[in-house]
Amino acid sequence: MFFSTSPIKLLRKIRAVTITVSVLGILLSGYSIYVHQRKEANKDYKAFCDISEEVSCSKVFTSRLNL
Repeated sequence: MFFSTSPIKLLRKIRAVTITVSVLGILLSGYSIYVHQRKEANKDYKAFCDISEEVSCSKVFTSRLNL
């Protein structure tokens, strides 16, 4: 059961998940900035996450809503 562990073990798990999600968010933010700058310098730049016209992280990262 989820709550059968001690409170200290539960807090450690929550801390580990929080740190992991935070680091992933920071990495994604950095990659977003990188793609945005590369796309501004070279309109033909294709990011590795651009799978097709419909699935394109470059479009998301360079949209007017991406500040």
